[in-house]
Amino acid sequence: MTSSPKNSSAVALVSGASRGIGRACAEALHHSGFRVALHYRSDSHLAHKVSSTLDGSQTFCYDLTDPEAAQKMIHDVKEQMGEFPDVLINNAGITIDKLAMMTSDADFDQLITTNLGASFRLCRAMAKPMMRKKSGRIINITSIIGHTGQRGQSIYSATKAAITAFTQSLAGELGRFGVLCNCVAPGYIDTQMTEDFPEARKQHILTRIHLERSGSPKEVGDVVAFLASDKASYITGTTIHVNGGMAGF
Repeated sequence: MTSSPKNSSAVALVSGASRGIGRACAEALHHSGFRVALHYRSDSHLAHKVSSTLDGSQTFCYDLTDPEAAQKMIHDVKEQMGEFPDVLINNAGITIDKLAMMTSDADFDQLITTNLGASFRLCRAMAKPMMRKKSGRIINITSIIGHTGQRGQSIYSATKAAITAFTQSLAGELGRFGVLCNCVAPGYIDTQMTEDFPEARKQHILTRIHLERSGSPKEVGDVVAFLASDKASYITGTTIHVNGGMAGF
């Protein structure tokens, strides 16, 4: 069972941790007592700014579209922080918003490699260390779009739906080793990805949310921290939706 008391030596690895939901996950896990390994791809200034506020955290720069990056990063975390991660948060991802008939093969490959491929490889890299330890948490950040679909986001939604099915299957494979695997599916959250939406689109989205407001990254991070804690010790193979009662975009 993963424990996260204050002054714990437990390590949580968060991919895409320099901003938005990833940063909020890192902060929530830090406040729960984890030492946080902060993955980023390119913006070292932002990543180190986050790290400077989280005692005991360290940053790791990797391009997760490189097939070898996941394994290298896991061993880098072990070498620098003294432990393999007890908790893995797969948050890194991108979106390319185009109608299916306008989506190029390059767009498709980029989305599949970045969103699904990186999550798969990090899960694969962490499976054996967690199995040997007979404990661990894998939490994959998906999206409401992976459940409802959305015009103009067909390939993006496909990657998120695939991660959900993969997580459910992985939960079955790793459950007997004490490793819990779940998804958190955010809805309309105030992040860099949504801030450039046209105002008319924002207002339309709000009409489809029961709470009539957008969510904050912290509200997603708090759910991730819950799933990483002992309070979620009998939850695996499921998705927690953090969307204010949203009925799709």
